Amino acid sequence: MEKIKQRFSKSTALENVLSDRHIDAQEQELADDTDAFTSSSELEVDISLRLKLSESTNSVNQKSNCETEDVETREMYVPDLDTENPMNGQTVFEIISTDTIKDGHSNFVIYRILLTKSSIVDRNPVVIERRYSDFQQLHLDLSKHFKEHMEAISFPKKRLFGNFTPKTIAKRSRAFEQYLTHLYSIDEIRFSHTFLEFFYLTDLKEAYNCLLDVEYEKAIACFQKVLLIQEKILGFLNLTIGKTLCALVSCCQTVEDNMMGLKYGRQALKCYTNHEDNKYYLPLLQSCVHLSWKTGEDKEKLEEILNQKRRDSKDLPSLLSVVHSSVIL
Repeated sequence: MEKIKQRFSKSTALENVLSDRHIDAQEQELADDTDAFTSSSELEVDISLRLKLSESTNSVNQKSNCETEDVETREMYVPDLDTENPMNGQTVFEIISTDTIKDGHSNFVIYRILLTKSSIVDRNPVVIERRYSDFQQLHLDLSKHFKEHMEAISFPKKRLFGNFTPKTIAKRSRAFEQYLTHLYSIDEIRFSHTFLEFFYLTDLKEAYNCLLDVEYEKAIACFQKVLLIQEKILGFLNLTIGKTLCALVSCCQTVEDNMMGLKYGRQALKCYTNHEDNKYYLPLLQSCVHLSWKTGEDKEKLEEILNQKRRDSKDLPSLLSVVHSSVIL
């Protein structure tokens, strides 16, 4: 396939927000993510237990990176919408470890956040890494759009000195856990673009960039990571998850990973149960019919539904072309 030249615009929604941001005196104090003092950043508060948990999820971190994976590794990323409903129960945010990174003459702290579901045995935990400045930007953006809600939510301030002491980092880590839990509990904030972009927008952009560059194996790994995060924040059976699943179906179909593509496709179809007019639905259904044929699975029922839903005899666009046409931030 000829390499698609379409690329993402560098002017993202986040950058637009930043361009017209007004920072008052208190926010200016928070704006610096560095400190002249250098110290160990490991948490003193129950750090040994948390580091053990971090080690236990290390393989998940590695699989979340956008690297080529084999078919067996991908198996864990296919959600089963019949047996699991992550919307039952809360997502737990836990900072399991930290690192102090030296950047020139200054330093910053990386916080590793473990996302798990409390109501089930979570087979697919996911870890993301964020800096203090990422949390700060989230707070400023949410304060701008949800002023009434945010007035009651405290945010850990920067200190003039001692930002890298183990005690400060431990205290701030606990505060960040409570902060994310509080935000998650407010539906208006939880499903906002601002909150969601904190968790997966960068990975989503990278996934689509890999797809547009016809690097489908790398795109699959990136979309898998996005899917893991989305299911923790959004739950299943929604159009956002469906769109990510469709991207995975199209990539798997292109690299002829037909069995995995069909598994993703079956789950994606459930997201469009009440949205059959969505532009993804018929191309997705067509892909599932083709993948069923390729894998020797029964395609009669899917083919019957496809023939009933098609309004004319014109050829449907491929699912991959629909995914390409939707790459706009």
